Amino acid sequence: IDPQLCIVAYSGEPMAVAQIKTRKATMNGFVAKPSEQCALLKALCDAMETSQARVAAQQAPSLAGRAVLLADDNAYIRKTVAASLRAEGVTVVEADNGHKVISRLATMDRCDAILLDIEMPGMDGIETAGAIRASALACRRAPILALTAHSSPSVLQEARRAGMDDLLVKPFDMAMLLEKLHALPLCGAVRARAPE
Repeated sequence: IDPQLCIVAYSGEPMAVAQIKTRKATMNGFVAKPSEQCALLKALCDAMETSQARVAAQQAPSLAGRAVLLADDNAYIRKTVAASLRAEGVTVVEADNGHKVISRLATMDRCDAILLDIEMPGMDGIETAGAIRASALACRRAPILALTAHSSPSVLQEARRAGMDDLLVKPFDMAMLLEKLHALPLCGAVRARAPE
């Protein structure tokens, strides 16, 4: 089968169930029945982007040996993304809030990329990015990718002002995340001490 061929599920099942099934089947998207024309067109456009991202990620140099700090207060999202990155050979350091991000980065000599959820309790992603950029941390210049459910121009502008390099809208396909990581100006290898 052509790896660029898009496969989109069309189902009347509950969205949460159908999305899990389509991900497991490595389909490119999902459309709920009945579907309005606009929703169908958006799903097809997203599926084609996902397919192209997957092919690009497969053709790109390996991320094996790279290190990423991943911060998200949603344990399911964090563990799922971390597992997928580890399957690519990436070393993943996890955090569930902004304060832990700062303390984890303090244990790292270098970091290839930082993935920050925008909405976290206590210190959110925007504040965390600003604190990283203003700090004396060895990783303060590492590329920062915002993870968010909000894609409005104001959120993007705020993220850029805080020092974030790019933005990925949830829910996202892992191929799209890998493509973003390949596109970032990643640093060299990291040496991280285990968090206490």
